[in-house]
Amino acid sequence: HCTSNVTCLDHAASVCKCPISQRILRKRMSDDHLRLLKQTVHDRAMIPMRWKERFYAMLAESPRPSAKALRSALQEAEKIAYAIPEVVALRPFVAAVNAWIVRANKLLNRKKAIKKRGRRSNDDPEEIDEEDTDKSPVVLVQDLIKGADALGFDAPEAIQLRLLASSITEFQNRARATLNAAEEDLNLKEVEGILLIGEALPVDLPEVGQMRKLANRLQWMAEMNELDEAFLELKDVIDYVDRAGTCGVPQEHEYVRNLLMKLE
Repeated sequence: HCTSNVTCLDHAASVCKCPISQRILRKRMSDDHLRLLKQTVHDRAMIPMRWKERFYAMLAESPRPSAKALRSALQEAEKIAYAIPEVVALRPFVAAVNAWIVRANKLLNRKKAIKKRGRRSNDDPEEIDEEDTDKSPVVLVQDLIKGADALGFDAPEAIQLRLLASSITEFQNRARATLNAAEEDLNLKEVEGILLIGEALPVDLPEVGQMRKLANRLQWMAEMNELDEAFLELKDVIDYVDRAGTCGVPQEHEYVRNLLMKLE
């Protein structure tokens, strides 16, 4: 009680000359608190190791970890105040995955963006990357699929592209078979059905334009078959001649020759 000085137990004899029985032992932390503090320090020290355990478990779970899981793992690691060696390779890998997803979305959403721009003239659709502009849609889709396979990850965009590649092949096979068939054997509704499938694809294929031209030609022929040319007005004759040229009806065709004679 003779001094306000404080010391540890090891140096208690040097603080003053009072008997030990007259001194006060002040306990700063309870044993429970010390155990809790120890556990807290241990838990924090184990954060990098636990991150590694989750990271390798994710890689072991699937040969193609999802892009979402990879991004989440990187974001979690970036918050840890400790240099984790695996992050050195993970960071550029996730950057490459993100760049691939941007390219894939530009292709998958190209037509939607153009339609949206038509409704809102101030909005411009994202341009296809310069490296992709010279590639046909089929080649670009295959390149993107190969890129995803080479990187070794999975994403909804990769699944969409694989489905798109299958749909493109199916449409092209049906369209080419139709285009190579004799036109007198074709059914207009069936041709229009195949055309609708092609127009729904998010890429521009040459077969779509060819099928549209064929459908217009069959429609023109169907109208001419039911038409009484004797009662056609001049403007109708001009319209039918123009449509014939647009959809590829040859000028040597009997119907076209008859229409041209009316214009003489």
